Amino acid sequence: MAIDLRSMTPKAARILAVLPLVLAVNTAQADEASPWAKGHYAQTRLLSGEIAGVTGESQIVAGVQIKLDPGWKTYWRNPGDSGLPPSFDWSQSQNLKSAKVLWPAPHRFSDSYGTSIGYTGGVVFPVEIVAERKGEPVDVKLKLDYAICKDICVPAEAKLDLRLGDGARRSAGFAGEISRFMTLVPRNAAKEGAGAPNIERAEAKLTGSAPSIVVEARFPKGSQGADLFAEGGSDIYLPPPQTIKKTGAASVRFTIALSEDAETAKLKGREIKLTLVSDAGSSETLWTVE
Repeated sequence: MAIDLRSMTPKAARILAVLPLVLAVNTAQADEASPWAKGHYAQTRLLSGEIAGVTGESQIVAGVQIKLDPGWKTYWRNPGDSGLPPSFDWSQSQNLKSAKVLWPAPHRFSDSYGTSIGYTGGVVFPVEIVAERKGEPVDVKLKLDYAICKDICVPAEAKLDLRLGDGARRSAGFAGEISRFMTLVPRNAAKEGAGAPNIERAEAKLTGSAPSIVVEARFPKGSQGADLFAEGGSDIYLPPPQTIKKTGAASVRFTIALSEDAETAKLKGREIKLTLVSDAGSSETLWTVE
């Protein structure tokens, strides 16, 4: 299992470095789902399905399902102050041209280590599959590295495989379950229109004693759980934003407190991904720091 502890906060790295690895291996294949690969506190499997593509033709999709024991959580692509994002290795697959993992909207959690971002109970990561040779089965082999946390954090690994799109035996499979989580994936705010959360204003103050980024966002009227997550790229860490003011019935102002160090200098001209989440929908916006 390859875990780069240098990419984590020092506190989280120390926690994960001393804990045992949870290893689950599944080498069986199934028509619609692989058997559960069971580990301590979590289990994983691959799901298959077909959905209608944009051209009307069916599209092969997969789902990476993580099921967690009560009280445990796993992480989003940006884990927050601690934790480790899932890592998907498809390199041993056959007839697989590409596998695009989609990320359902996460939630934030606060504990003694700070604020983390991810999922409780369980999650399905939808995967858009493109075959190298169209019309032939795709043998998907996945090495999944992820982390789960409760009072402690434990790195975990699963090896899964499943045949997709097997000729006449094709079926809807778990398309319904995969599609349900697809609806939770944040979409481009500009394409979603007025019904989606959107950024009204974003401003960066990169100098002075309290550098920060302030974001004002509008959410659908009556929505609950309004939140914002920010990503600056793999080489820079942005703290989880904090709500500082509700400026109207559907508007919320967030601030991202930046430390006075070299990280702040890196932000100038950087494209930031801003993800807005609420129970009424979610969206993503790319914004360039000026």
